Amino acid sequence: MSLPKRNEDDFRLRVDSVKQLIDPVYLAETLGFKLTNETPKEFRAACVIHGGDNTTAFRVNKDLKTWVCFTHKCHDEVGNDMFGLVRAVNKCGFMDALEYLEELT
Repeated sequence: MSLPKRNEDDFRLRVDSVKQLIDPVYLAETLGFKLTNETPKEFRAACVIHGGDNTTAFRVNKDLKTWVCFTHKCHDEVGNDMFGLVRAVNKCGFMDALEYLEELT
């Protein structure tokens, strides 16, 4: 069963707006990551999702707004976009992640 056309368009607009507006650095800091090794294109940190202590195992690509955990592959279960990051840290579903990101933006 799909959403009625108008609701589906509204939902896509919400998702697209968040994708455009979210600042990945601000989001990561808000979620408790302590940024290290920052460059214009990326930053690294220890992965708070699994409580890692390797300060370069978690990476965020600022341009693509994607993330990866090289140690435990935390991104594999929830996806590597900003929605997946919120879902992994907050242990929530997509809609809760969307609402969280909307509040931040």
